[in-house]
Amino acid sequence: MGRWRIGTTGNQRIEGAGQCDYWRMSSGPIYPCRRHQDAEYTYYWYSPVNTTVDTMDRYAGSIVNAWLALEDVDVDLGPVQVLSAPPPRYRTLQTPGLTRADLRLDGDREFLRVAEIDAFLEKHHKRVLTATMRRGDILLFDQYAYHRGLPNVTPNRTRWSLDFRFQRADERTLRVEQGFLLDGSDTSLKSANDWVSAVPSLRLSEARAKSGNMLLGGHAFAREHVHAAELPGAVGMKRARGPKSTRSLTEIQKAELELARETGVRKVRSAALVVDGMRTVAHD
Repeated sequence: MGRWRIGTTGNQRIEGAGQCDYWRMSSGPIYPCRRHQDAEYTYYWYSPVNTTVDTMDRYAGSIVNAWLALEDVDVDLGPVQVLSAPPPRYRTLQTPGLTRADLRLDGDREFLRVAEIDAFLEKHHKRVLTATMRRGDILLFDQYAYHRGLPNVTPNRTRWSLDFRFQRADERTLRVEQGFLLDGSDTSLKSANDWVSAVPSLRLSEARAKSGNMLLGGHAFAREHVHAAELPGAVGMKRARGPKSTRSLTEIQKAELELARETGVRKVRSAALVVDGMRTVAHD
């Protein structure tokens, strides 16, 4: 498995999961979270302006996102919705998993939204998963999964959750922060006490000061990325397919089943799955 690091979204505290996924109480503000890829935020807002698609593919392939429900999350409480990104076997060098993002504003609040996502959803609405979850369920998805948070429409309930990123420690984070090691070394996190005493994640103002880049984490910096305009939107990503596997679907399923028997882990091709104790449910 190699060495791994862990990172969290936002400051190190219990919060509504996601950098733009949101929670509220009856008196709190509502900030909508549009469909996006986590890799889009890393690329446009935080990575060096000369970051290539190949670099992003390597980065995205080294990370798994884990969204942990701390209470039952029904559709009214604002669950996460996930839409599978194009499978790797459909991508070409000209059609990466990273999708072009529209730079949008909600008042004075900047956010990213997957380009052409509405047209894509008109044809592929059946691929949307609304992850209603029970307390203790974990939603796993990758950096290229299209996803959003639905609104919390309850009058006085807060949706509590934890959001983690697990990344191979030998890969670059493409951000100012490097996360926390999980390799058993003297500097790694080994216990709850280690976690409590760890230095909290940087606020955006602190990350800007540390990097010396006052445009970090916003649209002004996003516009400087040299390859941003070349990225396909969601519709273009779907159409520009590379060569398919020469194996039949039955052969692929048999191979995956054999792997599951050997490893005890069910391998799925979808971008998301929900894990609940002894139960594993895959969604495609």
